[in-house]
Order: sequence, then C-alpha cells, then structure tokens
Amino acid sequence: MAKVPFSEQVVPSGPPPLGRAELLLQRRGFLSGDQLADLIEASAGQTLPPWLTEYLARHLRGKIKRPKGRRPTPEAALDFDLCRANGLYYQALSRYQTQVRERRSAAAKSRHRSRQHDHDNVSASQLAYEHVLRAMRKQFGNIDWTTLRNQLAEWRSGKFFHAEPDDGDDVFDRN
Repeated sequence: MAKVPFSEQVVPSGPPPLGRAELLLQRRGFLSGDQLADLIEASAGQTLPPWLTEYLARHLRGKIKRPKGRRPTPEAALDFDLCRANGLYYQALSRYQTQVRERRSAAAKSRHRSRQHDHDNVSASQLAYEHVLRAMRKQFGNIDWTTLRNQLAEWRSGKFFHAEPDDGDDVFDRN
C-alpha cells in the first residue's frame, strides 16, 4: 500500500458532518443530493464554508455529474478478496490439473487426434481462474480470467499491504 502523507490523513476541520463531507469530496470528487441535503440541514443557521457553497452552486446548475462506472474497491477489501481468491485458485488448480492430465492422456491414446476441439487445449490454470471468478462473481464482477491472473500476481508480489513483524500483530510476534 502506498504511503500517504500525514497532511492527507488528517480529516479537515469543521463540524463533523462538514469535515467528513469535505474528506469525501476530496476522495471521490462527488457528493450525492442526499448528502448535500443532510449538510444543509446540519448547518442550519450557520454560514456554509466556501468549498461547500461553490460545490452546491455547481451541483444546482447541473455541472456536476456522478462518476460513471463501478466504484473502485478499497485496497483493504481487495486485499482480503485476493487472499481468498488465491486459496480458491490453488484448491481448484490441483483438481483441474488432474482432470487435464487425464483428458490429455485419453486423447493421446485415441486414434482421432485430429478431432480434438479447442476446449481440450485449455490449461488447468485457466480453468482454475475461471472457477474462482464463478465462485467470487460478486467481488470481482465481470473481469476476464487473465485480469484476475494479473491481479493475483501483483498481490503475491507484495503490491498490497501485508502485516510485518513488530507491527503490533500478535500472530507474527509469537515464535
């Protein structure tokens, strides 16, 4: 996980709803109509900060639109999902390796090798990645098996945050 400067870790000052909203606006670049309504109600009788007045004016003029596409998954959630996917992948891989080995040996024994179909040449790893995607469709959506393969390779190489010794985690502190 990338190191975040302290200035970006601090929640902006102001009443709690305003400080949180400013942080959301900085991170997402968008506040919904309901969030704006809640902010206005929460700050009744107070002047609105300049950033909120400017954003509200642009929102009412229709110049601000909700970002398109799927919301990005937080890195921590993705880390947990990829950890689970990695375990599922290795479980499925051993099963599919056995199936592919048996299918190829049966095809080698048969006389009709010219009739082999393309699906007979699919690797065990591809089948295992596709199995993981079917099992975790909610977490990964409609990505391709090669995308999952690349994400898992990055995850295994340590791109995401992993606990290290002496970080306060009791699991690593025990010997």
